[in-house]
Amino acid sequence: MRALALLVLLAACDIQPPPKKQPPPASPTAPESPKFVAPAPPPMLPEQPKTETTAECIDVGKHVAAVFVSSVTDPAQKSVFEQERTKIVKATAEACTTQAWSAEARACYMGAGAPADIKACEAKFPPPAPKNVPTTKSNIPPGTPADQL
Repeated sequence: MRALALLVLLAACDIQPPPKKQPPPASPTAPESPKFVAPAPPPMLPEQPKTETTAECIDVGKHVAAVFVSSVTDPAQKSVFEQERTKIVKATAEACTTQAWSAEARACYMGAGAPADIKACEAKFPPPAPKNVPTTKSNIPPGTPADQL
């Protein structure tokens, strides 16, 4: 019995898992696998000129954003407005600066307490027409005096 146990023990020591299979060596006539080539980077877009906004226009932008954010009561929608606050401030400040809003227009926006008040300011002080667009009958606002054409 002792001999049998010793024989089993010796046999167990010699049992090993089979060796891992190695991939076959590449044959000299087989073509090489294609090498990875990184794609070319996308073309760079031209940078937009940065608009230097005025301090007064930044203040107007902050106020407009605050009015819009505070007017929202739905928590999910308020969260979206909070995330977009910086974009609202930037867009308003850039429009104010590039369109050279008058002190009266800026005061109108700063006095706005609700989105409807902001819309009223937009109607009272519409943005100027682009200078490079030819004036045609279709893009003249109704009621424009002839001497302003």
